Parts: sequence; C-alpha cells; structure tokens
Amino acid sequence: MQILQTLRDEHEIIVQALDLLDARAQRLAANEAVPIGELDALLRFLRRYADACHHAKEEKVLFPALERQGMLHDGGPIGVMLHEHGVGREHVTAMASAMEEIETSATARIRFARAATELSTLLRMHIHKENNVLYMLAQRMLPARRDDELAAAAERHEADAMAPGEKDELLAALRSLAG
Repeated sequence: MQILQTLRDEHEIIVQALDLLDARAQRLAANEAVPIGELDALLRFLRRYADACHHAKEEKVLFPALERQGMLHDGGPIGVMLHEHGVGREHVTAMASAMEEIETSATARIRFARAATELSTLLRMHIHKENNVLYMLAQRMLPARRDDELAAAAERHEADAMAPGEKDELLAALRSLAG
C-alpha cells in the first residue's frame, strides 16, 4: 500500500536524524562543544517532520482506518503506538527545556543528552514495531481498494500540517547536518 510505503520511507529519514542526534548527545555527555544551531535544527526536525508530519499521518489517517477495520485501540497495537508517540513528545519537550540553559550549564547538557538518548532508543524500537508488526497487520487488514484514498488523505494531511517548502527545508537541514 502506498501509505505504508510512504510511512516506511519516512522512518528511514527519521532514523538518519536519530543517528545525528545520537552523535551530538554523545558529544554533549562527554562535555564536548556542540553548536546550538545543530541541536535546534534537530529539535525542529523532530517536532515538525517526525511528529507534526509523520506521527500525525499515522494518528489521523492510518490508525483510524485500522480501527474502522476492527483493530483495537485500547489494549491493542494502536494504543501502544499512541502511548509511545506521547512518550517521545515528552523526551522532545525535555530536550527543549534543557536547551534554555545548555550553553551555560553542564547539567543542562547532560539532561539534553539523556533525553536525546532515551528518545532515540524509544523511536528505534517504535519504528521496528511499526515496520514489522503494525504495518504488516495493516497490509492484511486494509482493503486494497482504499489505497489511493488513504495515500491522498496522508498527502492532504502533510500539506495542511507543513508550510509550503517546509519539508524540503527540513530535509536539506538534515543533509547539511550529515555533512
């Protein structure tokens, strides 16, 4: 299904961002300098691309479609995925909070590094579960005749969630960080 392939492709990009985040978190934990602009760019990517775009496509398009096909929300895989999205947001909030003092506080650098590492660990496991369990179930449950409709709904959501050109800017920033 198109929507599932789109979400898998986005997962690959999110993992690239997590690799970059991990490298910066390790440097912060070792009390090495990390340009604030790089941390800001990663936070923006996580908030806008990973959450507002990708997670929201799952929450507003894929998960409701699966529920209509009978997948349980509470006590089922959708509830687990939503919980993990929420925990991820908490880690991003903790990173943003640490950013307020990161230039002057070793404790803030450690807090940022810890939250970044926890987020990376969580999202890597989350992505594995989605790719290898949830999306496999979705492939079987969702009617093929709804493929175009779901893909179009995901595209509409992305267009509504992101400013014109924002996705390209975020991806360019990520490429720049990868150097």
